[in-house]
Amino acid sequence: MKKLILLTLLIPMLVHAKPSVEKNASFQPVFNQMVFFQVPKGFNLAPDWEQTASGQYIQERVLNGENVNTWTQMITLTGHQNLANNPQLSPVDFLNFFAQKFHDSCPTSFSALALNEEKVAGIETASAVIGCGTLGNTSETALIVIVKGKQDYYTLQWAEHTKASKTPLSIDKSLWLKRLKNINPIRLCQIPANASDSMVDCIGDLKSDFGM
Repeated sequence: MKKLILLTLLIPMLVHAKPSVEKNASFQPVFNQMVFFQVPKGFNLAPDWEQTASGQYIQERVLNGENVNTWTQMITLTGHQNLANNPQLSPVDFLNFFAQKFHDSCPTSFSALALNEEKVAGIETASAVIGCGTLGNTSETALIVIVKGKQDYYTLQWAEHTKASKTPLSIDKSLWLKRLKNINPIRLCQIPANASDSMVDCIGDLKSDFGM
């Protein structure tokens, strides 16, 4: 089967604007680090569902008034314990894994747009938008951000369901870049014994990163 190499699709990002740390931020301990990101407006601040099993963590939140079984948009955070200890696995490699899973589900209606591969505040990341024209009764397009931690890998995904299509979906680059900005900054922090201290330390690091 044709291997998808998103690295060859990488395109330059727009100049980074300084993101703000708002009160709709999520701090979530996932295995060996605390994961920080912004919860976009319209989404439930508290997770609607989460589970940890066999070294895998998943957390889902949907738009206000929706549920995890019937939704139009969903934000998903995942953690993959100790996966970053594999020196042969880069963020782009892990991103290709997700792209391949999408492609296998919809080979005739698959589409993809790589956004970026970069290191921010010492954190290696890679991001892309991947779509299936037909996935069940709908289409699905998802922004996937891969984040490499000190020991674990994390993903942050923003998925959207629309009307099913037999052909590949057109990906609106400007829309998804805006959504990428809306979940940033994405940061990893150490987990000290006191959870409140960890949030203070992480916020301090963010302020230092962005000159706030």
